[in-house]
Amino acid sequence: KLVRLFSTQFPNVRVQLVEMTSQEQIDAFNKNEIDVGFSRPIPSNMNTQLDFQNIYNDRLVAVFPEHHSLSTYESLAITDLKDENLILLSRMKAVGLFNKICGVFHQEKISPNIISQPSNMQTLLTEVSAELGIAVAPSCVVNLYTKGCSFVPLTCTKVQVPLEIQYMTSNTSIIIEEFVRMTIQ
Repeated sequence: KLVRLFSTQFPNVRVQLVEMTSQEQIDAFNKNEIDVGFSRPIPSNMNTQLDFQNIYNDRLVAVFPEHHSLSTYESLAITDLKDENLILLSRMKAVGLFNKICGVFHQEKISPNIISQPSNMQTLLTEVSAELGIAVAPSCVVNLYTKGCSFVPLTCTKVQVPLEIQYMTSNTSIIIEEFVRMTIQ
């Protein structure tokens, strides 16, 4: 909806969507290849040239193969996952998200048994549906192709996973300012 609205109001501006991880976005910003990015928070030591605005806060869910013994629960505590083989989005590709999820385990004094770190969410879901392990991810993953996966909310409700729009601090473009304004309203 946002891209359609923006393109209608600014028909002479070319909008190109490119899927990137947080690290790929940082690299693209540094090379002036992108003007705006959407991602989970980037650690402050990695984004010294970026401004950001929070768009919304997501919650964490456990992702199970559809026939897993825990897949039908209404909700679960992170301690319920302590003996599971865990699939997490790659730390190299999404350091903030990876650290936040590991932090939830460490708060409960659990050392997660991470068996795989795919570089994108769709691969993570494919590995779960193939019964290679379970995952913890932001709840927005339910919007991807999820055949063979079940999603169970985690009761660590204080944990939020923000989604942000990011842009260069040095930006002087009115077009980019308008895109950011339209995004956060």
